[in-house]
Amino acid sequence: MENKDIDEILEGMFTVLPVFCKRVLKISDDILRDQEISRPHFQIMKNLRSYGPCSMSDLGRLLSVSKPNVTTLVDKLVELNIVRRKFDDVDRRIVNIELTEQGRDYFEKLLETLKVALSKSMKKFTKDDLALFKETINNMKTLISRMIEEE
Repeated sequence: MENKDIDEILEGMFTVLPVFCKRVLKISDDILRDQEISRPHFQIMKNLRSYGPCSMSDLGRLLSVSKPNVTTLVDKLVELNIVRRKFDDVDRRIVNIELTEQGRDYFEKLLETLKVALSKSMKKFTKDDLALFKETINNMKTLISRMIEEE
């Protein structure tokens, strides 16, 4: 890759990502703060809903955070009865994390609240704007998954 490409990517990252975080992620941060949880807590719930029970190592990999950080995040969710630790029937050293029934309900309500807030903030967008936004997010997901595969 040429230096010009790297320069353009770097410039874009420091121009676009801070605005994206401030404008889009702030919506979720404000709602989650009211619920006394953070974006990583929400990501854990989302991953558990999507993939089912996961080990701490799997959650760390999915969130790109260290296992000790995952432990702290999971402890808070256990305290709130959103997730529980479940020991493997065959090997009790293996501990999986799973959503509780209360956690599933909580996640679905929270997700709906986030959808309403995001819809409200994007109501000035045209259909073409929304399609471009969705395509951009999907492209970012593809690129990030390639970055993770390389690790």
